[in-house]
Amino acid sequence: MMDTAATADRQQTLRIRRFLMACASYLLWGIICICAYYVGLMRITMGVLLGLGFLAFLVNLAFYGLFASGLNRRLKDPSLTAAQMISGILWVTIMGYCSHTSLRGSYIALYLIVFVFGVFKLRLRTFFVLTFVAAGSYGTSMLLLAVNAPDAVDPHLEITRTVLLLAVLMWFSPLGYYIYNLRARAVQANVELKEALGTIEQLAVHDELTNVYNRRQMFRVLNREKAFADRTGMPFVACLMDLDDFKLINDTYGHLSGDTILRAFAQTIKHDIRREDYIFRYGGEEFLVVFTGTRCLANSADCAQRLRAATARLAFPDISDQVRVTISIGMTTYEPGETIDSLLSRADAALYKAKKNGKNRVEYTAPPRRTP
Repeated sequence: MMDTAATADRQQTLRIRRFLMACASYLLWGIICICAYYVGLMRITMGVLLGLGFLAFLVNLAFYGLFASGLNRRLKDPSLTAAQMISGILWVTIMGYCSHTSLRGSYIALYLIVFVFGVFKLRLRTFFVLTFVAAGSYGTSMLLLAVNAPDAVDPHLEITRTVLLLAVLMWFSPLGYYIYNLRARAVQANVELKEALGTIEQLAVHDELTNVYNRRQMFRVLNREKAFADRTGMPFVACLMDLDDFKLINDTYGHLSGDTILRAFAQTIKHDIRREDYIFRYGGEEFLVVFTGTRCLANSADCAQRLRAATARLAFPDISDQVRVTISIGMTTYEPGETIDSLLSRADAALYKAKKNGKNRVEYTAPPRRTP
């Protein structure tokens, strides 16, 4: 759940970053219009130009409010890509209406800048719709200009420009959609790669059948705990567990049923131990539990008995009402300075004692006393 929230936050941050890029484009266009005004290529006063700029600022402020409040996440397109592009198209069209005819041909490039932002999100159909919106808005603005100020329009030239704008954007739309598809495939490939790496990492340290740590991870953890114990003098407890008469269960009910029992047992132990403790599949029907922390010595015997009792309560009605599972546990404490092999050998000896003394029991073998 935390990963999902983090991903959503990253996506929202990316949306705001792209929005700010669009705002930078507005700023650039504003500077171009002011420069055009001072060289006599605008048909409006500076007051009207600043008023239009302020209106564009308010529109973008509204977009930012949607992003900042998170309301955009409730919409079908949280990026507001099409809405922002329509805003940009209308703004470029208005500037074209207010410019002298010699400047209007350059606005085709500004329409293309608007369409570049579509490669992040838009599908081909939306590209084509916006193409007709752009060409239609430009053509309509020129028609209005021809009615209101006939001397400011060359009809043949503006018809040519409108057709040219339509052709350029029609050409760009499949290209933009192709780039969108490339990006979408790259994102999907990246997601699949992360999932594959996660699976590999999971398999590298977990037993595939029981989903508890495997033997390789067991030695990593034991060596880490050994280093900590050698440095601090704080020991840990190793409990070697073996399911009693498991071969008989396999022979009677089959190996698939045996696998079911192993999974159920491993998950029972995993959920019963503390978060700072570990369970590993040692091999076959043998598992190793490691109790760590300052209280492990005082409570380990009770913990082992609790795990033994929890195992005895397991039932498998899908296999047979007669199936009952018990475990024998061999416990020992790590003595700072000894080897992992000697620790496991002592735990194995304690397990052998538990088996010999009747099974379904816990036996403890103390570490040898260190000679001063």
